[in-house]
Amino acid sequence: MNRLYKKLFTLALAVITLNVSAQDKGSVSDLIKEGVQLNDQGKYAEAIAKYNEALKLDPENAQANYEMGFTLVLSGKGKDGIPYAEKAIAKSNSLQLKAACYDMLGSIYNNDHQTQKAIEAYKSGIQVNPKY
Repeated sequence: MNRLYKKLFTLALAVITLNVSAQDKGSVSDLIKEGVQLNDQGKYAEAIAKYNEALKLDPENAQANYEMGFTLVLSGKGKDGIPYAEKAIAKSNSLQLKAACYDMLGSIYNNDHQTQKAIEAYKSGIQVNPKY
């Protein structure tokens, strides 16, 4: 009987852990959605705050990193968006998202008059996803 309790306890612990993990991911997703809505309203500082909250919960989240970089670009702080775009590229499995990040990097470099870096970023995006 003692073995049965240990197995049930282990199973319960595993289910609780998975549930907590799923809730954390859900709240990251919710924070990203809230940030996107704020960004769409031009409330960049508030959107950045939401993305910061999401990234505190999941620093490796490619979508949160992309959205942070994108909002920084829109708010006039494009150079600050570079590390977020680079992290999103490194962490994403989505060719669409990677291409969008390279596009963003190309725009940042172009706006900063770094023409060669912009061209390299755009070419990388084309290589990753020629349909983008």
